Amino acid sequence: MIVLDSAPPVITLTQPDPGGVANYAVISGQLDEPATVTVAGQSATVFADNSFAHALTGLADGLHTIQIVATDGFGQTATTSVTFTLDTQPPAIPDAAQISVGTPTGGQVSVSAASGSATTGDTVTLLNGRTGLIVQGTVQGDGSYSIQITAEAGDDLVITITDPAGNTTASRILTVAGTAPALDVSITTPSADSTVDDDTTGVTGTFQGPANVGIEVNGYTANRVGNTFCVGDIPLQDGSNTLTVTARTPDGTSSSQQVLVNSTGPGSLQLEVDQVTGIAPLTVTFSLMDNTGLNLNVIDYDVDGDGNTDYSTGDPTATITHTYTTPGCYRATVTAQDTGTGGSATSSRIISVQDTQGVMSGPLAVYYGMLEAMRTRDSSAISTIFTEGSQDKYQSLFSTLYSDLPAVADSLGTVKGIKVSNDTAEITVIRVKNGIPYAYYVSLVRNEYGYWKIDGM
Repeated sequence: MIVLDSAPPVITLTQPDPGGVANYAVISGQLDEPATVTVAGQSATVFADNSFAHALTGLADGLHTIQIVATDGFGQTATTSVTFTLDTQPPAIPDAAQISVGTPTGGQVSVSAASGSATTGDTVTLLNGRTGLIVQGTVQGDGSYSIQITAEAGDDLVITITDPAGNTTASRILTVAGTAPALDVSITTPSADSTVDDDTTGVTGTFQGPANVGIEVNGYTANRVGNTFCVGDIPLQDGSNTLTVTARTPDGTSSSQQVLVNSTGPGSLQLEVDQVTGIAPLTVTFSLMDNTGLNLNVIDYDVDGDGNTDYSTGDPTATITHTYTTPGCYRATVTAQDTGTGGSATSSRIISVQDTQGVMSGPLAVYYGMLEAMRTRDSSAISTIFTEGSQDKYQSLFSTLYSDLPAVADSLGTVKGIKVSNDTAEITVIRVKNGIPYAYYVSLVRNEYGYWKIDGM
């Protein structure tokens, strides 16, 4: 029996928004069956899931009505259209001479511009390069704007402006007036001359410094959470041990502190965790490795290090699960007792709970620092921005493009996303050329000292 398809394809458009404004002319949608598609008479790409997309080039800015035709295997056609306004012109680049950056008051800084500085309705975005904090505001009817952001003296604030179509200006860096705090680092735990009943220890502390600062303890890279740092499982030998924490910046500046601790050797009770670091909300599962020889029947968990018991159990084989919702460095401790003999044992682990903005801050600070170095033609910054293996390549590129570096920096595109792991990061940058968006990627690595450098793009 031959079955004939009596229904034409169904076209569902996904972009652009009907009646909306777009900064590039990509027409995309979804079909309910396999079919060929033309967009404004041009063949579109149809994918295996029956979605389709096509980029129209050469369209002038303004109002357009685009026809889409789908034809299935039986020759049946469906036609629809979409009307939208194409706007490919970005707003004017922020002029630092028109922008006022206040001094920190109560940890807040005001960034404002007088009337006529920008276009009404555009969105102003500020990024604190040290903390990763992003805040936005809207340009008022008279072309002025005023935004509050948490910042300190010496912080670099990256400013961009985006119009309703999605066009974004090249970035500019505004520096908060005042003297930035000197690089400094201090160990909080363990305290000097304390005794550790284990052959490893976690270390926590505080620091102050610029955006891209790395911290390591005895050669182990620490995680930064706000103005604190933490790292777990630093090996100890029996007896006296020196813990050395060092904070470094790519320009060679460093600050260190040392404390002596004593180790009694491997502990008979080990607190085990399935993960020691991650982004909030972070769910961690705790369990015990018990070599005490005791009949442990009262087991108390203090998972946030505040000295209070958060969970209790009488079963040493039980697992405890806790979700950390607030970024911070936490010393999770288990205390287990044998009530029959009075024997007890304790064990601790450091849990590093990070926030998205803080994780992004280092890689983004390096990327925007590269743009600023290009605008000022500062080739001496190459050694602090790029990895050793890529410095020659970019030194040559800086030399070749020397006179055009500022214009090149302004044309590289807009940051649209970032993926960060412990030691690698990838920034996605979108550049619109001839009405078509192109993505390229900036790869960064975190070196053994804990700070970030660009490895390629």
